Amino acid sequence: MLCFCNYAVCYEHKFPLCPLFFLTFDDIQLRCLLLLINELRSSKCESMFKQNNLLENLPNARNAEVFDEIVKHPFVRIERIVSRGQTTPDTDWYDQDEHEWVMVLEGHAELAFEDGSRLTMRKGDQVTLPAHTKHRVSWTDPDQETVWLAVFYRDKE
Repeated sequence: MLCFCNYAVCYEHKFPLCPLFFLTFDDIQLRCLLLLINELRSSKCESMFKQNNLLENLPNARNAEVFDEIVKHPFVRIERIVSRGQTTPDTDWYDQDEHEWVMVLEGHAELAFEDGSRLTMRKGDQVTLPAHTKHRVSWTDPDQETVWLAVFYRDKE
């Protein structure tokens, strides 16, 4: 059973909630993450637990952005993206069927939106992009890696 309570420990179901719970997520994001966490805690998924540091052993991103899928689930996908000076071509736009929550873990970047607005992102900055929000990466730091954590999720079907 999945718990949607607002406590650090779910007293009804007797398990601690993930530390990600305390980040700024909307209700659908929380439900997707909690569903994923609940499934990973099940005995069927115990072998899926792998610990690593998202900021260590970074891949070489000098020639191309690197996308590492961390978790794939029917409702949630989590990726680490490493950029170094890459941008989305001026004529291309991401127009995704999924919502995207993205955070810059290291480095600097700028997102551009179809309406002409821009968002500068630095270490620790996060943003939620609703599905079909046309956007592109207009700048990433060419002198250091920009490490992104992206959570893609769908509405309840």
